[in-house]
Amino acid sequence: MAIIVTVISIIVASKTKRFFDIFIAIYNSIAVIWDIYSYIEGFSTPVNILRNQFGNEERNSQGVFILIIIAAVLIAVFMVYEASIYGKASVYKVEKSYIQPSPIES
Repeated sequence: MAIIVTVISIIVASKTKRFFDIFIAIYNSIAVIWDIYSYIEGFSTPVNILRNQFGNEERNSQGVFILIIIAAVLIAVFMVYEASIYGKASVYKVEKSYIQPSPIES
């Protein structure tokens, strides 16, 4: 999501060439780079936990771990589904609103 916002802010800044739009595009770019760096840096800890978990000989602990993974995936799917339903509903609720032309399309 952040990458999409960054790309859109860069497109808007290139079209409008206003200082504030350029500043926002630069800020978004730096924030996305920082986020990606943080994700990569913090990735080694979960990988070590997974390696240790699957190296463990106890079957009971592996079963619990698999149940946690399944629950996390189900929660993520449910959240994405609900967000898409809410997003579609909010588009249809807009009544008599003035929509400004997009600087991207001009």
